[in-house]
Amino acid sequence: MNKVVLQLVRICARMLVLVILFALAVMVGKSSYQLGYRIYTEPAMSDSKSARVVSVQITEGMSDREIARLMEENGLCESENLFFIQLQLSEYRNHVKPGLYTLSTDMRAETIIEILGGKNPDEEKEES
Repeated sequence: MNKVVLQLVRICARMLVLVILFALAVMVGKSSYQLGYRIYTEPAMSDSKSARVVSVQITEGMSDREIARLMEENGLCESENLFFIQLQLSEYRNHVKPGLYTLSTDMRAETIIEILGGKNPDEEKEES
């Protein structure tokens, strides 16, 4: 009888561990999906009616992390970490040009990154 009870306890403990592992996997998967979704769909901080213009100074030698922090401090992005990931995934990773930039809170991170990388924001309009 004790062997049967002990076996049942072991089985229940294993099932409990599996349920916990499954729940953790679901939570990690959900968080990863949400982050991945936000990387490519994050809207601008404000619409064009309530946008404000912000000047930011990028200095020689600033890291991408410092640039992301500067964007968050100036209200140009919601999350330093998200902007940093977006910058790392862009073609402008480690290629931001130093200078004084006039940006707006109605710009998406993608547009801001292109401007910081030296792309003229009107280039696409001119090509069309």
